[in-house]
Amino acid sequence: MAKVKTTVKAVKVKLTAGRIADFKCTADKQQTFLWCDTVPGLSIRATANGAKPCIFQAKVRGKSMRLTISDVSVWSIADAQTEGHRLQSQIDNGDGQHQVKTDKESAKIAAQQAKESEAAALVMQEARKAN
Repeated sequence: MAKVKTTVKAVKVKLTAGRIADFKCTADKQQTFLWCDTVPGLSIRATANGAKPCIFQAKVRGKSMRLTISDVSVWSIADAQTEGHRLQSQIDNGDGQHQVKTDKESAKIAAQQAKESEAAALVMQEARKAN
């Protein structure tokens, strides 16, 4: 019998130091999320190995993007929320970190294609000279 995949609606809560300290990854999962109720996309991710990074997740051009902001022991809740707002603003303006990464990858691919085209043109030119 085929497995049926169920979707669980993410519960959003006020992030507090106590709530984050008590937050643990569920035993049957590799990671569990505690979503912020005030900053869309901001979450604490508890992993099976005990790590608790603060992450930001959003959709950019229809694709999900997830960035690690910092470990919860390094940034305050307020600082993480400010960073979440900043990242969302960058995405809204089209210049988020994911966009920068995509632009770099596109430029690299374009440069590689240009080299390949140049090499093919040289081969064709040499072939013409030989005939």
